[in-house]
Amino acid sequence: ANKNIGDAFLISWRRPGRGEAGTPSAAAGEDDPLKYQADKALLSVIRIAIALYDDQFYLDGISARAKTDLENKLRTSSGSLVRLGFGLHAGVAVQGAIGSIRKIDATYISEQVDMAETLECATKSYKVPLLMSNAFHFLLTENRQEECRRIDQLRDKQDVKGDTIELY
Repeated sequence: ANKNIGDAFLISWRRPGRGEAGTPSAAAGEDDPLKYQADKALLSVIRIAIALYDDQFYLDGISARAKTDLENKLRTSSGSLVRLGFGLHAGVAVQGAIGSIRKIDATYISEQVDMAETLECATKSYKVPLLMSNAFHFLLTENRQEECRRIDQLRDKQDVKGDTIELY
């Protein structure tokens, strides 16, 4: 995780040789290893979300009494014990170091980082574990794009052009 943003973590992948989000390089072909990078990022998030539903993972290694108490609590709750939301977006960000002599942290700053955070926060409103923007969706291979469903549009209140973000 590259940045802790309150109740969320920002994880970034670098896409060398690419321009703006949604603009694949002219040299990208079938053998381009970056071609599947968005697919792999999506697969990673899906695998994490699936693993969260394995409540047995949380029960291993705890005392018998604590295990019984937790199992009783799990019986009365619906869904996973741990719930995470994921916002997938693509764009340009500035990476830098902030802090003091004693502690330095890497951080990412841009409107794109804010959009990823907005998507993650929106998962709570939509009651879904994952939302992705059209910028990220565009980077997926055609097969993965066809498996995604467009669910809504977000209008950025800060955007003077009035552009909307498609949600998948």
